[in-house]
Amino acid sequence: MIRKRGSFSSALEFVSHNTGMSEEKLLNDQKTYRIDGLEEAKDMLVKAMEDRKTIYVFGDYDVDGVCASAIITIGMTSAGYGEKTIVRLPKRFSEGYGVSEKAVDEFEAGQVLVTVDNGITAMPAIRKAKEKGMQVLVIDHHLPLQNGKGDPTIPEADLIIDPKAFPGSADFDGYCGAGLAYRLMGGIARDSRALWKMICLAAIATIADVMPLTGENRRIVKYGLAGMTDMNRTTTGLYALLLACECAERVTEETVSYKLAPCLNAPGRLFDYGAYESYKLLAYDRNLAPAKKMAKQQMEWNKTRRSLSSEWTVRAMEKADTHALMGKKPVILQIDGIPEGIVGIVAGRVAKHVKCPCVILTQAQGQPGMLKGSARSYGDIHLFDILKEGGGFLKSFGGHKEAAGLSLEDSKLEAFRRRIYAVYQQRVPETSADNDLYYDLEANGKDGESLRRLLEEIQKYGPYGQGNPQPVLYIRELLLTPTGSGYYRYIGGRSAVRMSSAELDCISFHDVEQFERIGAPALIDVMGTASINHYMGKSRHRLEFSYISESRTAQRKQSALAALIARKAAGRCQ
Repeated sequence: MIRKRGSFSSALEFVSHNTGMSEEKLLNDQKTYRIDGLEEAKDMLVKAMEDRKTIYVFGDYDVDGVCASAIITIGMTSAGYGEKTIVRLPKRFSEGYGVSEKAVDEFEAGQVLVTVDNGITAMPAIRKAKEKGMQVLVIDHHLPLQNGKGDPTIPEADLIIDPKAFPGSADFDGYCGAGLAYRLMGGIARDSRALWKMICLAAIATIADVMPLTGENRRIVKYGLAGMTDMNRTTTGLYALLLACECAERVTEETVSYKLAPCLNAPGRLFDYGAYESYKLLAYDRNLAPAKKMAKQQMEWNKTRRSLSSEWTVRAMEKADTHALMGKKPVILQIDGIPEGIVGIVAGRVAKHVKCPCVILTQAQGQPGMLKGSARSYGDIHLFDILKEGGGFLKSFGGHKEAAGLSLEDSKLEAFRRRIYAVYQQRVPETSADNDLYYDLEANGKDGESLRRLLEEIQKYGPYGQGNPQPVLYIRELLLTPTGSGYYRYIGGRSAVRMSSAELDCISFHDVEQFERIGAPALIDVMGTASINHYMGKSRHRLEFSYISESRTAQRKQSALAALIARKAAGRCQ
């Protein structure tokens, strides 16, 4: 059954409800968002530059950590201190997440360490840095560890900026690591072009890390997306990646999620120190020709990553189906042999498939008897809060509501499973399957002008994403225009199907033969999310649909006609 969700009559009403922002704030947010510690952090780095100290930047191997590290490089280079700023990222397989004691051993004593997108849980490593006489600045957006009493455990850094760890320390607490780095470097960079380069990278990281597109994040993403197609406002490396991904004309939230972010994540998933290749590309700002070669290599790595992800997703889903049928939720799988770098991707796909959180563990490289893995949540389930209840069985653990990383001895796996199953059963009640289809806004295709106004209004209040979901639009009685001999066309080698009306295109990448099966009618009812498609310098509204049927109006007319014919036939027989 098709049902309306809420009573929204306009896109503004829908977006304001979800974001808590007025129209003025949505369109013209001029607020200066307070983040405690920014001025002190700026002073710390300025003093380090005056004292000619080396600044070690320790990031992460995901898109956020790579972008954040590049942002600090750009900011410090703009301030004339690039040669004394050294970026070090974690080696995914041999070291794992976050700054480690091994990494700190590489740093010169008495210098400065800045962790970004990590550090809030790195007690031993930061303690070691302090023992070496280093100043330590932690820039993070993750939750801290807790002691046995449930109180947060904070590392012994000189200064910590982490709005999630210290509630109330910022007007807005939804930044990713790159967003915080952008705010800090905004006070250090000395030219406007550097500010544009940094906000472009912060926008990519904000979307890739699935941060809420509310508060200052909305402004970062809005300006970052608009700026990165201008070669004068972005690094040469990022522009080369846009060219390789064929999106240099326009970048959207979807472009980042489905093209840029996978490419930037790919080498870090395949190689121990692969994330550094993505960092080098994003920070590179010289000639375009070398940048294009670097970007081309990123694309090749992403093809390899995609192939591996597909192969192991099939294997994982087979095991997950068995666990789900036995009522074991969340799904906790041990899959030996799966490359560590794609475990998170596969866990996310399995979670969507079985409609509950998924944990995938595999034998840790070079650590006999140790399992290491990733977890992904499903729906609104707070994964971190559930998994921390099994913290007594874990060697390491970190994450947030939607995702987590963990490790444990293989001998403790069954006990960990039993504990998490019990906690999940207590906290997440079983619900009956809801097969209804829901929409937020509606329009009648017969009123083309009203439909166009609604489509334009939807675009006006973007960008959309986490915290500001796209409204689902239900269009009734949409009249299609003929395409050749029919009303639809397969595109991309039958990877998608497209049909068009005077006002917009309708496209689907899933179950592409659905329209043909319902008889390819000229008058349809269709439901999906609206965007604007930009191609060859032209723009057109597009609806990516999840539901399509022959218009109920047409069905009723056909039924009435059939009934009339039946009555006349019956009359002739009497």
